[in-house]
Amino acid sequence: MDDIVAARVATLTNRQRRLLRLAAGGVTVAEIALRLDLPVPAVEQELASLRAALGVRTTGDAALLWWASRLGAAAALAAAAQELLADQSEP
Repeated sequence: MDDIVAARVATLTNRQRRLLRLAAGGVTVAEIALRLDLPVPAVEQELASLRAALGVRTTGDAALLWWASRLGAAAALAAAAQELLADQSEP
């Protein structure tokens, strides 16, 4: 399972990883836009692209996957990420 999460996170661009780290840290879209000197719609579009790349519906779900990839050995996060992936694959 850790390999699946790591592989999904590895598909992200450097910009997407940076946005995901910020979002996973609780930074709002507006704050991300200010920090990166980007318009809010550009940040929202980039977050939508990274959610699609990760196969999740929400930025919170994406953040969970990011944390699981960072903490790989954390059983609780790994289990939660596995449930998330299973839920996302159901029609």
